[in-house]
Amino acid sequence: MRKIFIFLLVIAVQAGYSQNMERKIIIENNNFYYTTIDKGLQIATLLTGKVSDSLISAKHFALPAGRNYQKPIIPFSWDICNNMFYANNFLDNAQNDKRNSLRRFSMTSIQEWDSTVTINDMLMMSMNKNKFASNAPYSFIKRNVTTILKNFYFDGIAMNDSLYCMAITNNGELTIWNYDGRTWKHGEIIQFAIEGYFTLFAYNKQLYMLLNNGSLYAASLDSLKQVQQLQRTTLNECTLIINRDDNTVKFISNSSINYKIPLDKLIKDKAVQIF
Repeated sequence: MRKIFIFLLVIAVQAGYSQNMERKIIIENNNFYYTTIDKGLQIATLLTGKVSDSLISAKHFALPAGRNYQKPIIPFSWDICNNMFYANNFLDNAQNDKRNSLRRFSMTSIQEWDSTVTINDMLMMSMNKNKFASNAPYSFIKRNVTTILKNFYFDGIAMNDSLYCMAITNNGELTIWNYDGRTWKHGEIIQFAIEGYFTLFAYNKQLYMLLNNGSLYAASLDSLKQVQQLQRTTLNECTLIINRDDNTVKFISNSSINYKIPLDKLIKDKAVQIF
């Protein structure tokens, strides 16, 4: 059995180089962070290093969270805020109650992948630990849905230590949610046709929602307003670069990502600025 775990571990570590980044790269305190997902087991890996280093030199940390594999496959919903890692653990597992899938844990608590850390360890931890809130947005959808889940997508980010925001869509309806550490609040249900997943990010304390077709919206509980239409980009072909050191948001084509050159040079040469 241990040989199987070690074999799966090797696969997971290699996934950091063979799998696409999940949604974004975050830069903070001269470090970069991004995640990948093992295609077979859907467990996540966090990769991190210095911005002046190449992506291929990143360290690999095991995460007790992952994404679903049933269609639609929704990219891993994750964020970092003040040394805390946030995730929506949407693994398809009988022991994983998706109504309680929101996770938060200290960055200092995670371990690098090595022979002492197994996939099974991460799967068990993902089911049982680090819950910080009930997933009220998901429960709301499941409670109110009258048909099968259709065009069902979500993403969530930490705006600060005390405010977590989530957007969720199903069957042409969108709701924006805020969690203040005690209670959830949501705005009106918005009729909003959408095909394909979207990504949330924050800029100057404003929540933004970037659709798969490049449409960019400023979002809040009370409003949703389109502010830009990004050209020549779809989310499955590009990766967001959220730089909290210089307060910029950019995107880069996945085909332009070279894992062997310094990230700061890659951004300077290939990234396109949004803000």
